[in-house]
Amino acid sequence: LRLMEHLYYKHDVLNKALYDSIHHTAPDVEKPRWVWPEESAAFMSQLCKYVFATGDVRSQRRALLCQIFHLALHDHFQKARDLLHLSNVEEKSRESDVH
Repeated sequence: LRLMEHLYYKHDVLNKALYDSIHHTAPDVEKPRWVWPEESAAFMSQLCKYVFATGDVRSQRRALLCQIFHLALHDHFQKARDLLHLSNVEEKSRESDVH
């Protein structure tokens, strides 16, 4: 979730630059982990699935909101809208303390 919160609001150009700088300073063993994927929406979806498998309800809602924002930021408005409406996260977020 922490990685999602650092990545969701940035464009791919900034995230790629960040990953490249970490890639150059990382030890050789960890370098394969620090390669920015071609499709960031799929990467965020993978991170969201991991949070849904391991996190609590509050973390799941935050991860879902991060994924929705990331999709909208990268011009996937229809997917973001559908995910927002189908998950009913809008109403659930009003009830909880997701801030």
